Amino acid sequence: MTKIVKSFALFIIIPSALLASNSIVEYVKTAQKRLSLEDQIQMINKEKNLRISAKKLQSFANFSVDIQYTQTKDQLLPNYFHTIDYSLSDNIDIFNKNSLIIEKLYLESEKSKYLIWQRKEQLFLSLVNMIAAYHRIHKLLTLHQRFYNEQKEILTKLTEAYKAGAIPKIESERFANALTLFHGRIVQEEELVKNLSQRLNLYVPDQPIPNFEEVSIHTDISNFIKQNPLLRYKKIESKIANKEAEFIKKSWLPDAVIGAAYQQNSDPTANGNNYSFFTGIHMNFDSGLKKEAEAAKVQALRVKSEEISLKIKEQERYLDYLGKIQAAKRKEKILKPALQRALLTMQRVKTAYLKHYIDFNSYLQTLQSLLSIQEEEIDALITKQKNIVILNTLSTGKIYE
Repeated sequence: MTKIVKSFALFIIIPSALLASNSIVEYVKTAQKRLSLEDQIQMINKEKNLRISAKKLQSFANFSVDIQYTQTKDQLLPNYFHTIDYSLSDNIDIFNKNSLIIEKLYLESEKSKYLIWQRKEQLFLSLVNMIAAYHRIHKLLTLHQRFYNEQKEILTKLTEAYKAGAIPKIESERFANALTLFHGRIVQEEELVKNLSQRLNLYVPDQPIPNFEEVSIHTDISNFIKQNPLLRYKKIESKIANKEAEFIKKSWLPDAVIGAAYQQNSDPTANGNNYSFFTGIHMNFDSGLKKEAEAAKVQALRVKSEEISLKIKEQERYLDYLGKIQAAKRKEKILKPALQRALLTMQRVKTAYLKHYIDFNSYLQTLQSLLSIQEEEIDALITKQKNIVILNTLSTGKIYE
């Protein structure tokens, strides 16, 4: 009995060239690179730096040029005369209002980065689900191939018994038909393994599919929530709204204006062309500014309430992953003794069937029962490993780095 259980345990951990050990995080990062996600973050940072440089320059070098042509008819003059005014001026942000815009640009950049982080998380979950499906089908395929080969040996013995006249022909034919149907299942699984391997190869070409190496949970709910990119996105969005309200409140503060002007004047009674330098202030008294500031504050409060709702959803997601892990562990605990009993029963039933003490239906029922337990054990193992990998990886934030 012990020998049989050990042989089955060895089957579960059979190594394969395609299943070489490889870090899930490294695998996902290779896919991120292929999809240029990190390049997009670098472009976001470059765009941010350029915009901030522009705003810093505009604080003291915000030049404007004005040209105005005027034609005038004086009652004492027979003809029209004209004047052309040229002016060059610079608005200087003496109250440093642009600092708020610069802070907002930093926040906007962070917000865009967290959207890329969300795409990284979605890619990670998609790849982990495909990897889990691959390993599950691969293990089932190995199990079913082993069973198929064992039952082919039984069919050979039944055929010999039929030829010797020990059993009727229909007995071996029924067994052969059942085996043919089972082989069709193996063919389907072979195609699924091939398809999943090809799909994963689209994201990470010419690399082995990583194993699930995680065996225990190394995180808690607070770490899981802290790393969530959507929660970070919402916090930044709230800060942006507050900065917008602060900027609107200060937008009435004046800018200093300095400049120079030149006037071409064709008025014969004037003293020719004029040159001048001027200084002053420019103030904005938009009547809607107060309402815009209030609207920005309301937006910040709205985003804050969305953040609370999202946090609760993330707590639910953590508990869902944790619940699946705990359920899989309980399932494994129940299946372990059941598998030992089923293996022992199978040995006895196999012997009885070959000696023609029991019929085909009894043998098939016992075989299906053993197979179901082994399939459920594979399913519990993959479910546990997959959800542990998800919890641990999302909680560390390594896929976002």
